[in-house]
Amino acid sequence: MANSFRGGMKLSLKNPAANILSESYEPSKIRLAVPAGYRVAVAVGQRLAEGDILASPKGEDGAFLLSGISGRVTGLTGEDGAMEITVENDRTQNRSPDCTPISDSIFEVPTERLLARLRRLGISLPPRGEGTPVCLVVNCCEKDPASSSVTRLIRERAGELIGGVKILLKLYGIRRAVCALPRGMYREASELESRLPNGRMIRVRTVSDKYPQHIPRLLISSLFNLEINAGRSVEDAGYPVVDASLCEAVFSALAEGKPATEGRVTLTGNGLAWAVNLRVPYGTEIAELAENAASVIGAKCVFFGGGPERRKAAAEGGDEPPHDDGHHARDAVDGALA
Repeated sequence: MANSFRGGMKLSLKNPAANILSESYEPSKIRLAVPAGYRVAVAVGQRLAEGDILASPKGEDGAFLLSGISGRVTGLTGEDGAMEITVENDRTQNRSPDCTPISDSIFEVPTERLLARLRRLGISLPPRGEGTPVCLVVNCCEKDPASSSVTRLIRERAGELIGGVKILLKLYGIRRAVCALPRGMYREASELESRLPNGRMIRVRTVSDKYPQHIPRLLISSLFNLEINAGRSVEDAGYPVVDASLCEAVFSALAEGKPATEGRVTLTGNGLAWAVNLRVPYGTEIAELAENAASVIGAKCVFFGGGPERRKAAAEGGDEPPHDDGHHARDAVDGALA
């Protein structure tokens, strides 16, 4: 096995936030973009609980857009296809009565019912692919070398993550899975191995520490010494790749009734007084995070996200919430801002 890929960068960056516990952050408000093809389900002045529906897909595909806080709708701006919903936090932390766990044994519930429940709780799964599935790949690599969001997820929710992998194997109809971590995350690899079920259904493998190892094609190349044709997706090749955060979110939704309304973010860098790991509702503005959670040094601080190769300014003094390209159809906080 190759355990690596051609190219990339070997970084010597030490993550100062890896040993810092994750904290829940409550913003004063959230601002969420309504995806194209969604229908707004709220009105200005309406009271909401966490997990209440803000917008619903017009078709059968896609997850419901949910509020990550309890509060009141204070803004509906824009036009169809480019609308934003603003919710002000009342800090009561009420959760919607519709957010409940599956009462039956999850592995005895029909797949269609589980998928419908996931959609209601804010989760839509990536495609399974058209090819014959070979292996489900769980991406446990950090997307940004400065981030410790996946590291903290594994240390704090390893059992739930593995539980989510087992559920996804059922939903995708795949018989085996591999959890892939960079070699430097050996402590996290051991934590996952200690939670594995008997047998070889789920395995833990370490790969190169090079950046950007988290990219699905590079991950599969490292794991299986396999180059996938550029015109073919990893799913169609039989190797669907899902993020570790999705696995944990799937388990939390079905087993605990927790809506998928928050992401994990690491704030670190010379512009901040200290590094923090946060669980943050989707739609939280970057500037508020830094000012209230990590203390900006100086009058102005520029935030970057996306890793060394794709890094761009996420906000400058910042109003704009960052975006998530993952399984949630919404503006999101996820990864690292340095």
